Amino acid sequence: KWVLPSRHPDGTQVYKNRALRTPFVKSGSGSLLRIEIDDPAAQAIEFLIIDEAQNKWYKNHGDNFHIKLPVKDKLVQQVSVPEDLVQIQAYIRWERKGKQSYNPEQEKEEYEAARRELLEEVARGTSVQDIRARLTNKANEGEVKEPNKANAAEVKKPSGSKTKAIPEELVRIQAFIRWEKAGKPNYSPEQQLVTL
Repeated sequence: KWVLPSRHPDGTQVYKNRALRTPFVKSGSGSLLRIEIDDPAAQAIEFLIIDEAQNKWYKNHGDNFHIKLPVKDKLVQQVSVPEDLVQIQAYIRWERKGKQSYNPEQEKEEYEAARRELLEEVARGTSVQDIRARLTNKANEGEVKEPNKANAAEVKKPSGSKTKAIPEELVRIQAFIRWEKAGKPNYSPEQQLVTL
């Protein structure tokens, strides 16, 4: 059964209330079309390509092109990833990409990409608790691994005596929060080395 999606890309026109016509967008030397499907009941996309300038139709051996969409396990669809883990994953992605500045749209895309990465982990069988342990360096919900020189920062009392080490993940999270509060500036490599 064919149904028109509730959302469609910019520039889309409804054609005879049975199909959509969406123009490709120029990108470098080619063109592209990005389609987001958020309806879990959608099983496939069928389409044809038309060159309107030449009135030429491109078909798949006389038929519509047909792309099956992956069927998501209903159990995985019901699983959500806690927002604090999505924030940490987004920060890790930001670090991996060189701590670059994002506009609000790019920031949202990166945040949702972080969420998708974590949901894919869950779909592959990783528990949310295991993800939390990996992202926060916790052995389990109530136990923090002993920090070592590679993953901790030492805190000193005003007198100069050492008190205890702070896990690197907490330092990174605090750095991310400060970066957000500062308006997400693009720091130079020297500025990135400044400690909390």
